[in-house]
Amino acid sequence: MYTILSLRFFCHTIGKKEEKMKKILFIEDERITVRELIKKLEKNYAVDVVEDGNSALNYLNQNQYDLIFLDIMLPHGEGSRIPPDVRPKQTGIEILRKIREGETKNSPQIPVVVLTAVSDMFDIKEIKRCGPTSLLHKPKEIIVLYEAIVEAIESK
Repeated sequence: MYTILSLRFFCHTIGKKEEKMKKILFIEDERITVRELIKKLEKNYAVDVVEDGNSALNYLNQNQYDLIFLDIMLPHGEGSRIPPDVRPKQTGIEILRKIREGETKNSPQIPVVVLTAVSDMFDIKEIKRCGPTSLLHKPKEIIVLYEAIVEAIESK
């Protein structure tokens, strides 16, 4: 009896801890770029990582997140039978638009940290028009990215 009660308490405690853990979705095709950052974040947050726009939309429609980390330049989903020239393009900008317009399961006000190597001012204006919480240019040091993410998720 003691063992069963202890196990129930243990499971209940773990369940509470998981409920309080904030969730982050990383949408980044260059996983090596953020590997160390993800390791650091996984100590305090539940982190999901996807590498293409189609997978990102699937995750956004199936899960609730507290923060999204989004690369603007994304490949299409792998393994699709639709030819690339016909396949709908799910760029980071399109994903950000869908989030802000309420087309995913997540709140349109969710913090979105955009990371991009784009330097063209027209593209930067287009990204800003979609309403990211933060816009960071690659490459950034891991500590700068970590601080931006923690600030965005904790200010929510």
